[in-house]
Amino acid sequence: LQIQIEGFGPGPEATDEVSEAVLDHPSVREQLGEARHRLLTVRFLQPAVEEKPDEPMPPDRYRATIYDYTNNRVVLATGSLEDIQGSMELSEAGYQPLPTNEEFDEAVEVLLEDEELGPAIREERLVPYRPMPPLVEDELPDGRLERTLAVGLLPRESGARHEIVGANMIHRTVTRFPDGAPEMSLAAADPCGLP
Repeated sequence: LQIQIEGFGPGPEATDEVSEAVLDHPSVREQLGEARHRLLTVRFLQPAVEEKPDEPMPPDRYRATIYDYTNNRVVLATGSLEDIQGSMELSEAGYQPLPTNEEFDEAVEVLLEDEELGPAIREERLVPYRPMPPLVEDELPDGRLERTLAVGLLPRESGARHEIVGANMIHRTVTRFPDGAPEMSLAAADPCGLP
C-alpha cells in the first residue's frame, strides 16, 4: 500500500497574508476605529457553483472573524483570494465564535488581575485549563451575550476547590458561580481526563 499526499488549496502563507491584509484594510480600520479587537480566525471558502464539479475546486474566497470587544460584536470580513487587498464585504454576526488559544491566554490574564484568583494561579496552587463548553452564555436583558470565556481552575492540593469561572472579555472582569461552575458545566471534585 502506498499513499501519496499532495497539497491542495491555500497554505499557511495565505492565512498569514489574509490576516495581515484584513486588519490593515481601510474598510476594516474604518469599521473598528479605535475599538479593542482581535482577529480570531481566517477560513477559506469554496467557490459558489451551480452544479457539483467533477473534481474538487480550491477555495477562492476567505472569511475572517474579528471580535470587537469595545462594541461587543462579531465582525466578518469576506473577500477574494485573487485580490486580497481589494474589495471586501463587512457584516456582523449574531453568534459567539469559539475562542482561540491566544484569546484563552488573555482570559487567564484577566484572572491574574483578580485579587483572590491571581495569586493562587501565579503560585501554581490553581492550574488554568480550557473547560467545556468554552463560553459562558449569560444573556443580557436585551438578549445579547457579552464575550465571556470559561476558564477551569484545577487545584494542585487535595481538598482545594475545583472551579470553572467566567472571564468577561468586554469588561475584563471575573464571574464566579455559587455551584463552582456555570449552569452547563461541571467542576467535579475528581476531574476526569489527563492533568
